[in-house]
Amino acid sequence: MRADQPTTRNERYFMQRILGLFCLVAVLAGCDHGERELRWKEDVLLQDGRVITLDRVAKYEGSRELTQKNYGLSWYAVDFEHPVTREKIHWESQVSISSDVIVKALRERWEVPPDLNIMALMIKSNDIYLVTDSNRSTYEDVCAYPLYMLYKWESNRWKRMKLEDIPYRKFAANVLYDLNGSRDVIKANRYNVKVEITSNQTLNYVPSIIDLTGMTKQTFTAENCNWLSRDWTEKEHLSN
Repeated sequence: MRADQPTTRNERYFMQRILGLFCLVAVLAGCDHGERELRWKEDVLLQDGRVITLDRVAKYEGSRELTQKNYGLSWYAVDFEHPVTREKIHWESQVSISSDVIVKALRERWEVPPDLNIMALMIKSNDIYLVTDSNRSTYEDVCAYPLYMLYKWESNRWKRMKLEDIPYRKFAANVLYDLNGSRDVIKANRYNVKVEITSNQTLNYVPSIIDLTGMTKQTFTAENCNWLSRDWTEKEHLSN
């Protein structure tokens, strides 16, 4: 027996425990934190009953807590073809960025600020619209109420529109908007998400039918930052 070999059962047990600990550290260091990029097709039911298919991609390179398996959403894009003109249409947004950048984008009136999550796609008289969340309800002086933004595809770019000009005042959220929470759904549907999924989502446990029929004018004031204390709450926008 060599001098460097354990000579007792206790020594051998101790060496096994040390080796096991090293193996555990190695496994944790190399564990899977989920896919960093997802690509999938997504069917969308339009307000007039037509269905169009989107090509979507999302990157997950955002922040992650030690207890979380996956990294957060950092960027996503949407591509689709106009059902009549066959024009190629593209939307993208960087998310998980600093609040300073978001406030700067709003105050400088960027046409399409970052950190927007699309909620609905609309087509009216061959015009394409996207409804997004505002995602900025906590930043003083820039808080939108109601909490949505409207964009129209015009001259090969997205143009910000007044929310009052939305072509449908009551509509369903018809695209996957929670891309952090939808990863398992996308994979379970083999990267081909059908209308049965996109038309039956919930937001904060409320069916995602957005009702703006009571809106007269969208405002941007510091008071809106405390929108949860107002009488007209998000739940009243999202009704059955």
